[in-house]
Amino acid sequence: MTFPWQRPGSPLSAAVPTPSIRRSPKLATPLESVVAVTGSLALAAAAIALAAGGWGGLARMGLVAPGPGDAGDAHGVLLVSGFLGTLIGLERAVVARRWWAELAPALSAAGALAIVLGAPAPLPALLIALAAVVLVAVGMGFRPGAGALAWLAVAGILILFTLTLTWI
Repeated sequence: MTFPWQRPGSPLSAAVPTPSIRRSPKLATPLESVVAVTGSLALAAAAIALAAGGWGGLARMGLVAPGPGDAGDAHGVLLVSGFLGTLIGLERAVVARRWWAELAPALSAAGALAIVLGAPAPLPALLIALAAVVLVAVGMGFRPGAGALAWLAVAGILILFTLTLTWI
């Protein structure tokens, strides 16, 4: 049995593609592959930051035993900068479509992992502060016609940057 759009010369054959035509998928460029791997690693680090920050908060309340590293004292930094900063940085990097935009989630995730692993105090704070600076650049996108919401986002990120510097 053949359908009308499957007959050669039928006016419907040009309008409807036949199932036998397969289009090759677009191959990712090397940069897109690196961005995908970086994003996946940053997302995994954000999940670790969420788990460690939640555990640290529960430990501060005395509900569970203290976790590894400085998670109890830095649970707020882990949740805000480590988890939310990484996720917002990933989202903004996807929208920006620039390779340097991937630095924001990577630095934020590295700072969160440094806290969880117990790195000395200046290292995680500097990584998160650098992530905030890159996030400001991504947020503004170096565009002159930024609206009020973009400036509000930049103000929030600069407040995060200031709080990170006071944490050092």
